Amino acid sequence: MNKILIIALLLLTYTNVFAQQTFQTQLDSVFTVMYNQKQFNGSVLVAEKGKILLAKGMEK
Repeated sequence: MNKILIIALLLLTYTNVFAQQTFQTQLDSVFTVMYNQKQFNGSVLVAEKGKILLAKGMEK
C-alpha cells in the first residue's frame, strides 16, 4: 500500500516528465505494471475536483 501511495504522489509531482502521455494514461500504466508484477491487486479510483480520472479494478 505504501508503494502505491509513493508512486501516485510522484506522478502527481512530476507530471512534466511524461509530457506526451495524459495523466490518466500514466496512472493506468503504473497500476497495470504493478498488477503484472504482482505488487497490486484491487480497485483504483482517482478523482480531481469531482472528475474521475481513473476507475479500474484488477484481480487475480
